[in-house]
Amino acid sequence: MEFFSRQKIGTKIRVGFFLLVGLILINGIITIYVLSTSMKLDRKVTEVLNPTQRSVAELELFVTNSKEHCKKWVQEIHEDDRKFFLAKLDTTFPELEKQIMDLAAQLDDNKEQARFKAVMDSSRALLQTMEKVVNTDLSMERIDELYSTIVVVDENITPRTEQLLRSIASLSDDMQNSVQEIADTKVKSFRLLEILVYVFIVALIVLGILISRSTEKSIVGPIKKLKAAIDTLRIGAIPEHVENDSQDEVGEMSVSVNRLIESRKQTANFAEQIGREEFSADYTMLSGQDILGASLINMRDNLKVSKEELEAKQEALVEVNDIVQNKNKKITESINYAEHIQKAILPTDEVLQKYLPESFIYYVPRDVVSGDFPWLYRRGNDLYVAAVDCTGHGVPGALLSFVGYFSLNEILGRSDFDKPADILDELNRRVNITLRGKQQESKVRDGMDIALCKISLDSNKIEYAGAYRPLYHISQGKAKRIKGDSMPIGRTHHSNELKYTNHEIEYSKGDTILFFSDGLPDQFGGSNPDEDQYLSGRVKRVALENLDKPIMELKEVFRKDFEEWKGDTRQTDDVLLIGVRF
Repeated sequence: MEFFSRQKIGTKIRVGFFLLVGLILINGIITIYVLSTSMKLDRKVTEVLNPTQRSVAELELFVTNSKEHCKKWVQEIHEDDRKFFLAKLDTTFPELEKQIMDLAAQLDDNKEQARFKAVMDSSRALLQTMEKVVNTDLSMERIDELYSTIVVVDENITPRTEQLLRSIASLSDDMQNSVQEIADTKVKSFRLLEILVYVFIVALIVLGILISRSTEKSIVGPIKKLKAAIDTLRIGAIPEHVENDSQDEVGEMSVSVNRLIESRKQTANFAEQIGREEFSADYTMLSGQDILGASLINMRDNLKVSKEELEAKQEALVEVNDIVQNKNKKITESINYAEHIQKAILPTDEVLQKYLPESFIYYVPRDVVSGDFPWLYRRGNDLYVAAVDCTGHGVPGALLSFVGYFSLNEILGRSDFDKPADILDELNRRVNITLRGKQQESKVRDGMDIALCKISLDSNKIEYAGAYRPLYHISQGKAKRIKGDSMPIGRTHHSNELKYTNHEIEYSKGDTILFFSDGLPDQFGGSNPDEDQYLSGRVKRVALENLDKPIMELKEVFRKDFEEWKGDTRQTDDVLLIGVRF
């Protein structure tokens, strides 16, 4: 110990290191051997024995169920049972047989492999017998053949099944015993490893005591002081000088740390001056490699320039901010006034109910202004009602909605067009001219979808035409979907041969019609808001389930159902739904 204590730190560390490596190497070799053996056993359990047990259990269940299906077929003679049993026999058993035989091939014992083959041969033969039974043409008219089949099931299939299940159970028990034997072997190995670990720990403790007693005074104490000084430097503080008169490596380290402390004080003082914006402060670099000092000098110069530039930019930013706020205010006021105009020209429940008392308009713009809009026009004893869905939403959609609104008013007010299909043809022509002029190949794809109804106020007749939007006619508890043409208004140029289809509908008292924009069925929500949509089928279901309610209560039902469906999900598009009950 006296000799060891006089050695340099490097020598002490090397001796201790070699002793430690030797102990670790011995313990590691033994540990690797034990763990390697254990891993091989684990792989055998997880990759062979456990899958084999599960497959044997599946075989047992399959044989039992097959017997029950066979008996059920003989007793009840249901064709569905026969088809189900044969389907299982053609698909499940071959897969199960291949799986079991592949696993059995991995067993080390040839006798066990032979037992598995014998069980699978017995299973195949028994199932073939069952297959012959269920393929027998049985009926009450053929009582002799039915009786003989029952005898086959009771005297042949049942005892063979019981014998086969006993063989399968024996295989399962043997697999379980093998798993238990492997577990016992692993326990013994780990107990031996545990003893060796204890020996290793004791050896380490003894080695540590021997080394620490000789190095504590010459290494531990001084290093603690150095660590405290370095920790203080690490958190940004400046420690006192470290006192150490020794001539070994620790003493040399103490001298270096004290130099570091002194240089840190000088650098910290310069950084504080920069922090106080004293950009005229001087600094003498510690050496040509003083990266921190050079960076501080560069930062001092850059901050001085940046401060001057920042002051100038702040003045300019105040002016720009005032301009932006003023323009934003004007834009907001313009959009709000556009909303006021849009609300002023569009029909409401009250307007529609003047002509059709049992009716409603459910209208929910996504933004302040909307690209969807309801439209109403009376000509004589005919009332024209439409749900229009323009491309987009917000301001662009609202601008396009004005094109559609006033175009429809002009067509009905200044022309002889009477049928909804003819009105859509004329609307398509006008929107194409408005958006594209004579450039029919323009890349502009704006337009609108529409469901347009002509309701006769003095007869039980409706005429309907649609551009991508359907109409639901609900009569006597059944809903009929009348599909619109797949030709959007204004988004494509239609030749004279392509015309919209005019549908005529006779309605009875109590019938209901519904038509809507795509914002309602396209809304995401429900339990999976990233993928699930409201869909047109839900509109039909909600309407059919609430036919007994007054029309305004039906509107409230749609509102609540839509809000619950949407939940916290952002509204996808403008929503418009018009309902009329006659």
